[in-house]
Amino acid sequence: MEYCPLFTQNQARATTEKSISAATYWFGFGKYENPKLWQEASALRHAGKNTPPTPFLNSSFDRMYAGRDDYRKKLDTFGIYSEVYTFGNSPY
Repeated sequence: MEYCPLFTQNQARATTEKSISAATYWFGFGKYENPKLWQEASALRHAGKNTPPTPFLNSSFDRMYAGRDDYRKKLDTFGIYSEVYTFGNSPY
């Protein structure tokens, strides 16, 4: 088989598979195919007492907020400041 960059392979797959997330493209595995990889990559897993204050820069689309509220709750347990900025009429 001739070499084909991963991104191109995934684009080709997208035409035949149903709704593949950008994260699945990035990791090369779905969250049920390789849950350990997804857990390790989760910012929530790494938040702790030494996490710096965190700003969240949000678009106007709710779907782009995945995990934000859980992360903020975890920061709150350590007394770490976070703030949300939402940019209206923004695509991402």
